[in-house]
Amino acid sequence: MTRRPTRLAVAAGSLVALLLTLVVVVTAPAQAGLPGFPPGSGGGTGGEASPPPPRGKVSAPDQVLRPGCHRYRVNYRVKVPSSEWSAEIFVRNPRGRGIHSFAIDSNATGVKKTGSKTYPLCRPSTTYGVHRLRMKVTYCPESKCDGTVVDGYVNPGSFRLTRPPRR
Repeated sequence: MTRRPTRLAVAAGSLVALLLTLVVVVTAPAQAGLPGFPPGSGGGTGGEASPPPPRGKVSAPDQVLRPGCHRYRVNYRVKVPSSEWSAEIFVRNPRGRGIHSFAIDSNATGVKKTGSKTYPLCRPSTTYGVHRLRMKVTYCPESKCDGTVVDGYVNPGSFRLTRPPRR
């Protein structure tokens, strides 16, 4: 019986040490004013105006999941205060598994802030149901990109893949 309280005391002591280490690791960079931490989070001057977060929309029409491999459409709209931007679009099946992703870059020929792209999808790699879309937008806040970027996810979208009509 004396061994059980000792194990409990050691486990509680280890937990307290772990929590203290976590507090130091999380607060130290913010107090040092390092990049990546919002102004007023414990460091820096706090007076810098942060660039606006990226906005936009990603969607797709409900479509029929046909046998074999076919191309399916995704619509996007990017709203950023810059001409230098990129977007990554992620497609997840109803089970939450990633089935496709692709990128759109403003430096590519013919790319606009609003448009649509198609991607290949094969019937054996997914199932019928509601699929989820996420889009991450990254842009340079200044007119000349010096390595400082702003990124973030826009509101997710969804679409339904249904069975083909019976004959």
